Amino acid sequence: MVKPRFKVSLGTRIALAFVYFIQRRCPVCLEKALIKIPLLKGLFYRARDLVYCHRHNVFYFPIPKVACSTFSSMLVIQDHPASSKKIAQAGIHSFRQAATKRHLNKIPSIFGRSASFTVIRDPYTRLVSAYVDKLVKPIIAEKSWADYERIGKYSFEDLVAQISKLPDSALDKHFRSQYLFFINLKLNHIGEFESLPVTFSYLDNFFPTKDYVKSVPEPKRTQYQNNWLHYCGNLTAQDLAKHKILPKADCFYNEKTRKLVQQRFKQDFALLKSVSSD
Repeated sequence: MVKPRFKVSLGTRIALAFVYFIQRRCPVCLEKALIKIPLLKGLFYRARDLVYCHRHNVFYFPIPKVACSTFSSMLVIQDHPASSKKIAQAGIHSFRQAATKRHLNKIPSIFGRSASFTVIRDPYTRLVSAYVDKLVKPIIAEKSWADYERIGKYSFEDLVAQISKLPDSALDKHFRSQYLFFINLKLNHIGEFESLPVTFSYLDNFFPTKDYVKSVPEPKRTQYQNNWLHYCGNLTAQDLAKHKILPKADCFYNEKTRKLVQQRFKQDFALLKSVSSD
């Protein structure tokens, strides 16, 4: 039986559970020591990502579905200024996995004056974005996956019902809690997806972002309808794929799914509240 696209394999689930156990209970210095062990290096790379810009000594911890392509491109292109076309062709994440290192061993215990940041997003809209990107858009693009038929039967309600019962270690990174991507790290800036100019302003203290925004390949954006007024959370991915322009996030939720998502990602909601109040 094939696994749904929002779950990971049993082996990955066990590995992630081990990593998250360590990260929740131990300082970063121990994580860095464990990364040096070849057998464990791959495990920690599954749980935490890092884009490190040598030119400006910038540490960025990407969170999937939170403008990670934009900020990763902006930083990688500074160390690889002649690679704009290659990034556009391969995609930023494929390019940096092949051409750059994640340098998790460079994570300092204290960032000090170094630029260190991430960006978080409203869990409600992020989950819809992940659902659309991983379950609906592949059908629109007519991807020939072996589990095409199975995934097409999932509605957003089905997704929420399942992930509300699963730990983060069982989920694909696009559906995991956001706080885990920088757990144990005291970053100098946590921005909000809904207020990206604030993060650009922070980065302007280290390099002129406007000089690089123009050279960053624009990722393909999902088109959403403003005039879709009815509830669509019960529609399957196959049904939604018939619409080239999809409904906005609010249309995917009813009272039940909102409560489930709020409970499942309560730490992310608390984090978002604390960042918004600063």
